[in-house]
Amino acid sequence: MSSSRFLQDLYSIQSIFFNIVRWKVGNGNSGSFWHDKWSSDNSLSSLYPHAYKLALSKNCSISSQGRWTNNSWIWHPLIRRGISPNEREDILHLLSHLENKSPGASSDHDGLQWPLLSSGPADDRTARRLRRASLNLGLQELAKKNTSSGAGDNSAS
Repeated sequence: MSSSRFLQDLYSIQSIFFNIVRWKVGNGNSGSFWHDKWSSDNSLSSLYPHAYKLALSKNCSISSQGRWTNNSWIWHPLIRRGISPNEREDILHLLSHLENKSPGASSDHDGLQWPLLSSGPADDRTARRLRRASLNLGLQELAKKNTSSGAGDNSAS
């Protein structure tokens, strides 16, 4: 199967496909902070809609929302000033959710992750192939396009 045929097939099932795959955060430079499902089964924009509305940039990378300080990642989502107590509470929940998550300090790239695989050497190889294919075929851009339109999000907000 040619890569163009593969992409056509993938486009036809994109909502199902992107509902299953998740982002594996490497350095956080290409994953979308608000739209990709990198920290849980839902995007941060669907989990914390008030914080999302306050974001200065809705299309920002994961790594742009914090910094490394003394070998420790400090989250600092860029939001507008002058917020209400309810909005502040949503931001505190967001920060609590992110407390034990951070992009890697290495140069590893962000990529797609296939969570339906069990653990084992064969599955690890398959997951590596899927991530490599996602890089080679430009699926990150397709996924960002899909997640930014809200397709595949399972939010009860």
